[in-house]
Amino acid sequence: MRETIELYKKELEVFLATLSIFKGNKVINSDKTLNAENKEFIKKKFTQLKSGNVNEVALNIAIDELLPYLYQVEED
Repeated sequence: MRETIELYKKELEVFLATLSIFKGNKVINSDKTLNAENKEFIKKKFTQLKSGNVNEVALNIAIDELLPYLYQVEED
């Protein structure tokens, strides 16, 4: 299952980059309420992108591992 988690993390990084959201090197997000909302949004969109064909346990782990490090770049 670790291979699937790592694959999802890479796919999530590519998907999130289209939304100007990138992975940093340090923990940025620590707001549990906001992280829960963001997790549900990311999970919903990624599942739609994959036409519902996802391992939900692996996806949850992948998102949980990425979420603290994500930041958004403001566009002009």
